[in-house]
Amino acid sequence: MKLLLPREHGAYGQLLLPLCTALVLGGRPQSVSYLLCATALALFWAHEPLLIVLGQRGTRARREHGRWAGVLLLLLLVVAAVSLLAAYQRLPVPLRIHLAMPLGLGGLVLPWLFARKEKTTVAELLVATALSSWAAPILLSKGVSTSQAYQLVWSFAMLFAVAVLLVRGLMNKLSLGWSVGVAGTGLLATHWAGLHGLLPPQAMWPLLPMAVLVTGLVLVHPSPRYLRHVGWSIVVVTLAMIAIVSLGL
Repeated sequence: MKLLLPREHGAYGQLLLPLCTALVLGGRPQSVSYLLCATALALFWAHEPLLIVLGQRGTRARREHGRWAGVLLLLLLVVAAVSLLAAYQRLPVPLRIHLAMPLGLGGLVLPWLFARKEKTTVAELLVATALSSWAAPILLSKGVSTSQAYQLVWSFAMLFAVAVLLVRGLMNKLSLGWSVGVAGTGLLATHWAGLHGLLPPQAMWPLLPMAVLVTGLVLVHPSPRYLRHVGWSIVVVTLAMIAIVSLGL
């Protein structure tokens, strides 16, 4: 039996980096924190068997692994449902509403998936934001303030959104101007949210490495053959962002 793990390598970082950061920062994880992680991981894993069942991995994959993919999909959905219900029961009542963001964003991705348009820019941006948003309820379950929890989610979502636009721009699928526009708009929105108490006042600082990366890549505009180098640059910027965020948690 094959594990049928998701093939989208970038999505691993979009999920695991926010999850690990949320577990490590802001105090000791609670049992509900691990239950939320289990929910997120099970739903993420279910992606690949679902594609096989739908026939989106080709007829051969469906013929050879279709039955096992169906069983695995059902098992993963049961694990996700059980862990989510257990987490919901353990979360304080005022915090339960924050589960709506990752679940709602994940649900918005499904129409794109069923329509075989998961690789479009809009769908990739939705996926990146949905995966990042699991950090919020995990941090909140540890007693972190709402503004600090969503600062981390916002920082990851902004960085991953710009990364998606940069990669697509360097592959000539999109104008690089989109990454500049989104990065600039994100910085302005972060500054506004900090001034109005929606995010911590220092919320802009974690996004500065992203701004430097965008500026550098737009000026240099490397060819698609340097995408691996760009990918490592994004990893470095992400680690820098996490380090800056950790100073405030």
